[in-house]
Amino acid sequence: MRGRYSTLALAPALALAAGCFTGTFAAGHPCQSDADCGPQLECVDGYCDGQRPADESATTDGGSSTTGAATTAAPTTDAATAATTTAATSAGATTGSPFLCDKLDVLVIFDTSASMNQWDDRVLVLANSFINFATPLLDAVGSYHIGVVPVSQLNEDPPECEIPGGLWVDTAQGPLCAAYESKPYMDEGDPFDVLNLGCLLRVDGGADDEQPMRYMLEAVSNELNAPGGCNEGFIRKDALLVVMLLTDEDDDHDDEQGNAGSPGDPQFWYEKLLFYKNGNDDAIVFGALLGEDPLDSKCPWTLPDDKSEATESTVLSIGAEEGVRVRQFLDRLPVGHAYVSSICDASYVDFFEQFFEEIVTDACEDFDPLDTDPMVPDPTDGAAP
Repeated sequence: MRGRYSTLALAPALALAAGCFTGTFAAGHPCQSDADCGPQLECVDGYCDGQRPADESATTDGGSSTTGAATTAAPTTDAATAATTTAATSAGATTGSPFLCDKLDVLVIFDTSASMNQWDDRVLVLANSFINFATPLLDAVGSYHIGVVPVSQLNEDPPECEIPGGLWVDTAQGPLCAAYESKPYMDEGDPFDVLNLGCLLRVDGGADDEQPMRYMLEAVSNELNAPGGCNEGFIRKDALLVVMLLTDEDDDHDDEQGNAGSPGDPQFWYEKLLFYKNGNDDAIVFGALLGEDPLDSKCPWTLPDDKSEATESTVLSIGAEEGVRVRQFLDRLPVGHAYVSSICDASYVDFFEQFFEEIVTDACEDFDPLDTDPMVPDPTDGAAP
């Protein structure tokens, strides 16, 4: 999706989720001059707005509870950098490639509905930390693409590429983001900094019918990634696909609000994604923050009487709906390729830091782009999805 956001929906800072953000998302990022801090902040004592990273972490409850493929504590940044470098060197010695893996496509999918506003503070801290923990891995791969897709359509009759699965770019920022008008994603030729990330992450709020699986499948589809398509060149058949998903609602049919959800079921979603990746299930890695079982949840899902996520009632939607069907989809991925935790966690940084430094790094090191099955069927053929 390109170029449209409402200033009325702007959150106080960078949001990978429902809201939007202003230039203040650079707060706490290392800097050498005011230009490194965007249009609103100054570089003070080597950090944007004078905020050191420790100042931000002190504002959260701290800690996170993770489940899924990896359960060990995240290593320190220095240790993770050394481990990634060592792995890349080892891979080069055995395969002849100087890289941990040659190609990496990172797709960020996030819920843009009103209920996600309650997590803005945690998403802000994650966004400020993303460059720090992702850089070691990205430096170890030959080529990378990073793109962003909201999970609900912003307009009922979208023009051009404002369609389900279309990569988002905030072209309203003018010359700053002009490079992404024809290529709506970041690659290794672009500076990996907060200003460039802001072109992809400054996203408007959307409707309340969250369809993350539909939007994911559209984003990686052959049609949108073909020459002339809205996402032309973003998804590469021989690249490791890394998906970061943040949503506080399940992708279910006929939910409490009467939403339809994504077409198909978890098995269909898996088979369709496998088809787009040429039958190579090791080419898919997922890190997801979802709602928990309501009996064990730290933030059970509650809707007001009118079932609206954005209501004039004094009772707003709070908490997170259990991600039952999304988890069923993730269960179909190979062991070690799906890493899940709770959207209710006090911080998202440790989760995604460990996801990149362990899960993605291991998958990248082991990835074989030639391990494909050209005979894998398209599950859509002959039947409605």
